This record gives sequence, structure tokens and C-alpha cells, in this order.
Amino acid sequence: MTMSSSERQQEQEQQQQLDVTHETLQGLTVAEIGLLCLPPVALALVCVVCSVKTRREQERRLRREQERMAGVETNNAEYVPGEDCPICMEPSSYGCETMCGHAFCTLCLSTYWKSLPQGTSRPLNCPYCRRQVTLLVSNFSPEELANVETTRLRQAELDEYNSMHGGGRGVGPIQYLTHMRVLLTALAREFARRPVSIALSMVATAYRLRRGLSLLLSVLYVISPVDLLPEAVLGVVGLIDDFAVIMFILVVVAGLYEAMVLARARREE
Repeated sequence: MTMSSSERQQEQEQQQQLDVTHETLQGLTVAEIGLLCLPPVALALVCVVCSVKTRREQERRLRREQERMAGVETNNAEYVPGEDCPICMEPSSYGCETMCGHAFCTLCLSTYWKSLPQGTSRPLNCPYCRRQVTLLVSNFSPEELANVETTRLRQAELDEYNSMHGGGRGVGPIQYLTHMRVLLTALAREFARRPVSIALSMVATAYRLRRGLSLLLSVLYVISPVDLLPEAVLGVVGLIDDFAVIMFILVVVAGLYEAMVLARARREE
């Protein structure tokens, strides 16, 4: 039985639609999959780096304690930025981090803040870079967390500052990116330690701030084969929209974690 010209034309149109659909599905390239894998890979890397950093701090603290017991004077030239507290020049004990990316002992920074002439009524300027401290996030080691009483005291000191002066924003793109990096790193540390609790808190914060829908739509856009800039047509240029959406997701997640830290501090006030 021969096919009429209209049937042939209809079949050709259907085949063209299938070809377009196939090309669209091919838009989910290896590079785009790599972008999708970036957040979990970054989380894993942060966990590994934090573990290595904690081990190094423990080894250095133990070595310095052994030197003191042996009567050997500690060499402050060993000061390591990012690991040692710039106030006491020792490895950070119950560490905290400012939004400008500098680490301190929580007790050292809290004592310094309360000893200033203006008292606690005004925000603190970072002792290292003199930028205003807009938020403090904890960086306690697993061994320090095992001491529940001291952990509660140090966390209360951070909450006291955050409840009074937390919530400011960095000025300029570099400071904003540093701000976001510190928040995401702190989130990764907490999530690695207690994933279920942090996930539920983040979901609750997203619901309270009405960010859940925008976050969900952004994730669906990234994993969807439909793009405003299709990779099948534009090649690498087509990844720009996916990269922009992933950056938006990271900004939203960092903002949610900041809101969660502030809410926790004001709840404990």
C-alpha cells in the first residue's frame, strides 16, 4: 500500500520533531554534568581540607605543649595565617572566623571586643585587617566539640556578638565573594558533622524567608535539558546560563545559612 504525499509530509515532520528533541537532550553535555557535580565535590573537598587542617593544628598544639614542658621557648615565627590566632599567636582554640576570612580563638576575640573603650555597643573591627566584623561563624574541632560545657560557653560568646551586630554585608565584589566563601565553608563543616539537622534547618529557613521556590526552580533549570542558551547550538558559550544559575544557587544557599546563624544567635539571646 503506497503512502500519500500528505502522509509522507506528516511522517517527515514527526521525524524532524524527534531529531530536534534528540538534539535538545544532547544539550546536557559532560561540562554541564560537571557543573552539576561541583557543589557535592566542593563539599567533599572542604571536609577533607578541614580534617587535614584539624590534624595539623592538633600536631602543632601538641608540639608546643611539649616544648613548654621541656622549658623550650615557643618560636612565634611559626605563626601560620588561617590556622593560628593573630591575637595570642597560638593555634586557634575553639576557633571562629570572620566574614573577611580571618581565624581567631573565640575567647581571644570576645575578650578583645569587650575590652575596647566603646565596649560592646559598637561592632568590632577585625584585629587583622581592620574591616568591620559583620558575622562570626564557629570552627570548633571534633575534639573540642566533645567538651560540651566549654563548647556551649564559646558558642554563647559567638551568639552574643552575632545577635548584637550580625547581618552586615561586605563592600565590593572581592569582599562579597570572601563573605560567601566563608559562609559556604562553615555550612559544609556543619553539614558534614550533622547532615540531617542542618538540612532540616536550611529547609525551614528557606520556607520562612520564601526562598524555597526560587531555589527549586533554579535546580530544575540546571538539570533540565531545555536551556536558554543550548549547548548543542552554542557549544561552550551555552554553559554561561547554567553557570549563572549555579552561582545564584550558591548565593541563595549562603544567604540561608547566614540567616540560620543569625536566627540561632537571637534565639539563644
